[in-house]
Amino acid sequence: MRRAPIAVLLLATACATTGAPPQLMRAPDYSAREIRQPALFVRIGDSHDLSDREREVLAASYEGALIEAFDERGLPPTDVQRVAPGASFESRSALARAREVRADYAIIVYLQVEKRDAILCRGSRRPFSATTTVWSQAVQVLRVRDGTPRLAIPPGQGLDVTDIEPDCANPRRSRLRDRAEMIASAIEALTDRVLGR
Repeated sequence: MRRAPIAVLLLATACATTGAPPQLMRAPDYSAREIRQPALFVRIGDSHDLSDREREVLAASYEGALIEAFDERGLPPTDVQRVAPGASFESRSALARAREVRADYAIIVYLQVEKRDAILCRGSRRPFSATTTVWSQAVQVLRVRDGTPRLAIPPGQGLDVTDIEPDCANPRRSRLRDRAEMIASAIEALTDRVLGR
């Protein structure tokens, strides 16, 4: 597997020259079984809550866990590229790189880490509000052969993870997750949606 950080990589879909998240979509015939040799593109967004060093450590840990999750499912990436924070996404560049490394799919993953107020335990008898660190994830899956988008999940569509593990029966018993738990939860949520359970 080849890895090379990219200083600036433009990865856009139809609306993405501005770096806008993808619109939610899933091709009616999409199946994770289509994916055999993916190329991964990972971008960790800018965050005022993280120093450059913290962002680098987080990016390396997150990327490593993502690669491991694909390996465990028998889909070792043919290539992994980390996109520089602040860079826009352009699908043409991702597809061009994926073709270079003979990948069959380009999978573009975005992670944004930020603190914000959130309502936890929505739909339960005891929802509560708390300031929490939220890991918002988005993903796009593009078929390399023809550049067709096969799956796109924007932030806020079931891939977000909070550092508070809520106890909906007794909110005072809620606990904070550590970084390793956050990474594990985030990667599990993402790979389950992209590759199936």
